[in-house]
Parts: sequence; C-alpha cells; structure tokens
Amino acid sequence: MYDFLSYGVDYLGLKSNSYINAGVILLNLKKMREDKKVIEFINLTNSKKQLVNYDQTLFNYLLYPKIGRMPSKYSIFNFADKSDIEVYLRSLRTKVPIEEIEEALKNPTVVHNTLCYPKIWSNNTVYQTSYTNCGARHNCSCQRDFNLWHSFARQTDYYDEIAKFTGVKKHN
Repeated sequence: MYDFLSYGVDYLGLKSNSYINAGVILLNLKKMREDKKVIEFINLTNSKKQLVNYDQTLFNYLLYPKIGRMPSKYSIFNFADKSDIEVYLRSLRTKVPIEEIEEALKNPTVVHNTLCYPKIWSNNTVYQTSYTNCGARHNCSCQRDFNLWHSFARQTDYYDEIAKFTGVKKHN
C-alpha cells in the first residue's frame, strides 16, 4: 500500500511517487544479495542520517525504483469510513482507485493498524485524528478492531499472557 508519509524520504533526495509502507513486503533476497543491498542497508543504518520510519525508509530509499505495489488488501489501514479513505487518498502522491481501498476494507488480508493509538490491543486505544476525519464521531474503527483483535487472541493458548501484558481485563 502506498504510504501517505512519503515525505519521509525527501530529505534523502528521493522524490518517490511510489513510497510504500513496509508493513507487508515481498523481497527478492537473492537479487538483494547479488546487488550488495545488505551492505548498503548496514551502511545507511550506521550513518548519521535520521531515518524517518526506520526500516520502511531503508526499503524505499535503497530499493527504489525497483519497488512494486501489492494490492491494498495486503496492507489496508484501519479506516473507519469513506471520509477517512478520502483524506488518505488526497494525501498520496500516487493515486489509488477508491474502489480498491473499499474492496480491501470489505475483504482484507492484512489490516495495518496505524490509526489507533496506542495499538488496538491496548485497553485505552483512541483514533489518531491527525490522519482522519474521525474527530468527534463515536463510530471509529478502534473499538471495532479492538474487539476483533481480542476475539482472535482469545482463541490462542496465550490469551492470559496477552491480557496481562496489555492490561486488558479478561472476559469470556
């Protein structure tokens, strides 16, 4: 999925119209080894340059222009509604059809939880209004996603540990 934080690499001299978020990526490791990209990753990591979005910036900067985009369903943000999608789409340098985003929300493969803070497994998660129109609405996706995340977590053998770590009161 394209990332609206694409300004994160401008200071490195990359004016990419296809800056991606690295929540889900596929890498050709053989090609990266052949091209000595691992050494470049290490060198840039050890440099004094400030890396906005850390590994994501590394991938975008060092692999450009050989970056392709996966369909949005493989890393869809947790938007609450169409107005949130429109805010996101207006912020992109490269355009993505709204229909693709809407379909990804209906049938997601991976949900990239960027809009709730702290993360959705936390007991007191709220929407980050700087990225969305959510503001005063009471139908934001954080509570929906909190409930969904915990419904899956309850199915694991580790839910007691998860609940303790996140401070969530267990309920069956």
